[in-house]
Amino acid sequence: MADWEKVKGGAQMPPGDWTRITPLMSVQGVHHRKEAARTFAKFVLRVHDDGRPFGLIVEPEPTNSYDANALKIVGWCRGVAYHVGYVEAIEAARAAERFPDSSLAAEFYSLYQGRTGFIDIRFFLSVPQGTPFVSSDRVRSLLEATRDELMVLAYAARADDKLGRLEHDILHRYAQERAKGYADHAC
Repeated sequence: MADWEKVKGGAQMPPGDWTRITPLMSVQGVHHRKEAARTFAKFVLRVHDDGRPFGLIVEPEPTNSYDANALKIVGWCRGVAYHVGYVEAIEAARAAERFPDSSLAAEFYSLYQGRTGFIDIRFFLSVPQGTPFVSSDRVRSLLEATRDELMVLAYAARADDKLGRLEHDILHRYAQERAKGYADHAC
């Protein structure tokens, strides 16, 4: 084996169209499941070039004693499943809040295995295309605060005579939203 081996893409997703809901992430806790991860990596490295199927599965784990939002990542290859780790806790909580009753899938991106035994499995978390986004009070207040912070930055740039295209677009969009809000309340 060279110093490292890498596989990028080529995995199967569940049937249908999927939309990514997270940035590119690494499977967490692989070091706690090193044997399962090594076996999964060994098979993926073999079957990838042959075009044989492999992939990742997301399994909610509501009875997890550490985190009720835990999402287990299972690698599958050659008809065998390997529990290789978990979705990062923050992203699992966000998915639970934003898409509480939705199916989830892990879109395999890459697998890297170093000679020293280091394994990095990267993926995107996805939901079926068209799945509605649940906007909780917490998410709505965060969006409102973000919009207000952008407005402060835009006004500060205007005061310093450094109003660029971005700031101009932000002010214009804010004015449109405010006008729409006033029209909605007037009716």
